Amino acid sequence: HMLPEYLGDALDVLSDMLRPALRGDDFDMEKNVILEEISMYADRPFWVVYEHAMEAFFGHHALGYRILGTNDSITALKRDEMLGYFEQKYSPDNIVVALAGRVDFEACVRQLTEACGGWQRTDVQRDYAGIEPQTADQTHHDSSVHRHYIVAVSAGPAEQDDEAYAAAVLSNLIGDEDGSRLYWKLIDPGLADEAELGHQGHDRTGTFMSYCSCDPSRAEQVEALFGGVLAGAGDDLTDAEVERARNKIAMSMTLHNESPMGRMSALGRQMLYLGSYRPLDEEIQRMLAVTADDLRALLGRYPLTPTTTIRLSPPSA
Repeated sequence: HMLPEYLGDALDVLSDMLRPALRGDDFDMEKNVILEEISMYADRPFWVVYEHAMEAFFGHHALGYRILGTNDSITALKRDEMLGYFEQKYSPDNIVVALAGRVDFEACVRQLTEACGGWQRTDVQRDYAGIEPQTADQTHHDSSVHRHYIVAVSAGPAEQDDEAYAAAVLSNLIGDEDGSRLYWKLIDPGLADEAELGHQGHDRTGTFMSYCSCDPSRAEQVEALFGGVLAGAGDDLTDAEVERARNKIAMSMTLHNESPMGRMSALGRQMLYLGSYRPLDEEIQRMLAVTADDLRALLGRYPLTPTTTIRLSPPSA
């Protein structure tokens, strides 16, 4: 975020940041910062169970790796290894620059060309090795937690798939934080603290991830109801509830795109995943076109019954 008159300065700073000196002392200091962040997330139960779930579901695929890494991987990482990775991956043919708001596009292009035009292309390619979702059912105990946490993962459409729109509607209908089936089944009666379902579109693959937390004494009851909602996602679908979910998403998309940051992030994501720009009107029309039959067809290909279920509970649970 910046005022329009400072955009040129910001582009200078960003272009400098993308060609860092990566001095040894700075690198070692940053490693310590990352290790502190890893410790911080280890104190957040949701992230603990989420990372276990991603590792279990994706197995040895890169999508199962932790974004921050682990204590061992960060401690072992050498400055020259990081530099080699950076120079290979952060290539001009692997970077998208997205701008939104009051910008002089042609002036920005000229400035970026001058600052970055000499960067070496590496023709880096992404490895699209096939993903085979793994089956796992695990319970982890931790004396520092006082609630029962569940994360369940199943396969879903990729970000590029047209079915991603139906996946968004289904996720809202089943697992939005307010007014969804999980909300009425678990949150409204006071059985669970949180109960949500979301679609995560990745590059040429995707997942449905559902999440729930409750008092350990209610774990068995909540998990049975939670699993029942997921297994019965296609039961008694009505046009009215599909329409409510579509309209909620369309409103959210509209509000998100009212800010320059929202438009910029949407534009950058589209260019990275689709290689093209879809105007907001087109995105909304695609979302509003989703029908109950589309959701049934989606569930036929991607049932919400999880292939991976991970729990985190106190030792006494």
